[in-house]
Amino acid sequence: KNQTNNKIENLLKPSSIDKGTKLVLVNALYFTGFWNKKFKKENNTKEDFQVAKKEYENVVFMNSKISAYYYEDKYSKIVDIPYSNTNFVFSIILPKSFKKLIKLEKKLSYEYYKDISEKLEKFHVYLSLPKFDLESEFDLENTLKKLGIEDAFTGSADFSGITENEKLFINKVVHKANISIDENGTEAAAATAVVMRKTASQLETVEFKANCPFIYIIRNKKYNTIYFIGKVTNPNL
Repeated sequence: KNQTNNKIENLLKPSSIDKGTKLVLVNALYFTGFWNKKFKKENNTKEDFQVAKKEYENVVFMNSKISAYYYEDKYSKIVDIPYSNTNFVFSIILPKSFKKLIKLEKKLSYEYYKDISEKLEKFHVYLSLPKFDLESEFDLENTLKKLGIEDAFTGSADFSGITENEKLFINKVVHKANISIDENGTEAAAATAVVMRKTASQLETVEFKANCPFIYIIRNKKYNTIYFIGKVTNPNL
């Protein structure tokens, strides 16, 4: 709780720990960043955000015109929204339609993201972004097993590097995350090479309206490191 500025509380339920629990390992990541150009509240609008095939939610959108790196292909539009610390960006990968979200998710990989990141060019962007404050929680046991980490959850686990006094195995892996976006910037928490781009002297103008489910990434450009990645399906949840 202290390490995430009160964003992550009660990571483990009391029932997660019993007399057989020997060790709990916790890691926490906290990020706060102010936009390079803050949104003005007087420019906010209430508009529809598509949450299902024929279902919409009325949400608050923040609106501004910014200079930002942008790219689009047949699947999606991508924009890097800069923070005041220009080493960091908030990237949005927006499918060109609601039905293209599944195709985009199947296509999404680090290689795909790296490829589109290298194709970004600077534009004037009319940006419309919903405000949101989202929290998610996952039990990662099945996910890790699918990735090949199986013995660690059984009596065959070898954690002799920690202790040889008794056999240990992993009982539970819990991941909890929270992210909020407002006019000032981003606050996010979780517990568990610079690319030169060409810039036109006369910037073109594009529109970027995030009014359907999208993928967001908080990235350190200096080290090309992804800190957070997630999906917004309903800003009102």
